[in-house]
Amino acid sequence: VVEDNECFENGMAGIGCEEEATPIIRGNRCYRNAMAGIGVQSGASPVIVHNECFENSEAGIGTREGAAAVIVGNECRENQTTGIGVRSGAEAVICSNRCIDNKLVAIGLPDGASAVIHDNELSRSGGAPPLLAIRKGSSAVVTHNRIRGGGVAGILVEGAAQISDCDFRGAGPGRGSAIWVWGGSTVSVDGNSFDGYGTALNATGSRVSATNNT
Repeated sequence: VVEDNECFENGMAGIGCEEEATPIIRGNRCYRNAMAGIGVQSGASPVIVHNECFENSEAGIGTREGAAAVIVGNECRENQTTGIGVRSGAEAVICSNRCIDNKLVAIGLPDGASAVIHDNELSRSGGAPPLLAIRKGSSAVVTHNRIRGGGVAGILVEGAAQISDCDFRGAGPGRGSAIWVWGGSTVSVDGNSFDGYGTALNATGSRVSATNNT
């Protein structure tokens, strides 16, 4: 159990977890580190709960290389890349987190990762990147999230996604898409609400179903 520590201005991550470790990482403050606030890799399977990760040079919480993390109730804000990142074959359950004003995306799955993303608050004022990016064959189940602002899209999909019961509020009429689906993707969009975008759903060359949306 790694609990109630303050980890700041370190040359790598604030807290690192790798090589099949299985800790509970709870209630820590990780900020202004040269890499991630909390970094997970190489088959580790931590539970990361109620931490505060801000102003780190990479992600607030980053998982990669076959890791499988449960990430619940954290606040990731003003990090230089991603609030929560899942990449390189990693898997994650991401629930009830706040990802606010991170420089790139709030949550990113850039390359072959998978995640369940439920009941999170994702927002950013200004900037071009989407708030949630599912890219290069990644897959996600995205439910009951609150998505505020963003750039070209609230959610960008280049892979597979089920997006349901989310509340999208854009930066203003005519600005970006709530959901932008790239070619070759498979996406279902059900029971969501959209306001303040140029288009609710923009898809080309993909298999898309859209039902019961407002």
